[in-house]
Amino acid sequence: MALPNPSLIKTAIENLFAAIAEDPTVEGSREAASNLWSLQRNLNVIYPVADVALTADSTDADVAAFLAGDGAGLVVAGGVFRTTTATYDLTDNALATAKGSAVAINDVYAVTDAGTGVVFMGADGDRTFDFSGEAPSDFEA
Repeated sequence: MALPNPSLIKTAIENLFAAIAEDPTVEGSREAASNLWSLQRNLNVIYPVADVALTADSTDADVAAFLAGDGAGLVVAGGVFRTTTATYDLTDNALATAKGSAVAINDVYAVTDAGTGVVFMGADGDRTFDFSGEAPSDFEA
């Protein structure tokens, strides 16, 4: 069985954090948030990040071409990669579009299961999942 796309896992965990923070007075809220934080390490082991050096904006036309070009042998559909060159994107600007701003070194992207698109996962190139934006104070009554 294939692993779920990491972007789906990220969205689900963000929704869980949001639901818990909605009413931190509910019994078990803090413990639930703590359990979610503890998942981060395990998920990052399950979903490793591949380093990819894009060579030029004109090298790979789109995500499918990237998987056959600069990403070949490094990234597959449903996989995760980190950019190691700051300014390069795909010809169709899929990376900047997914991020909502210019591509930077250490940006992390998940390739869609179909291998035709990407989802921006964050700017922490060391890992796929980063829950550091969730503060313990958000879960205190």
